Amino acid sequence: MHDHNYDMWSKLYGGDGVHPSPHGTLVLVCVLYVTITNEAPPRYDEQWWSFTNRGGGGGRRRRVAPRRRQLPTKEEGEEIRKNVCEALGCNIDDES
Repeated sequence: MHDHNYDMWSKLYGGDGVHPSPHGTLVLVCVLYVTITNEAPPRYDEQWWSFTNRGGGGGRRRRVAPRRRQLPTKEEGEEIRKNVCEALGCNIDDES
């Protein structure tokens, strides 16, 4: 991704340059999905983030960053998905 789309590459890390941004988290999720299932990850849906923001789990959530983070657009999510599949050799055309 670094060589193909540096602008996207720069969105993978949070403000500290170490921890992943939502874009970087999506890359991680796609890599884990392909590694576990040996299939292409499902198409990116911006509604996925609504599940992660519900705050379940019973524990108190600590808010680290007061500002709202920029979530990947549908186009960015699809680009991330395709790049992960290309890097890991999964066939994105086999979807139904």
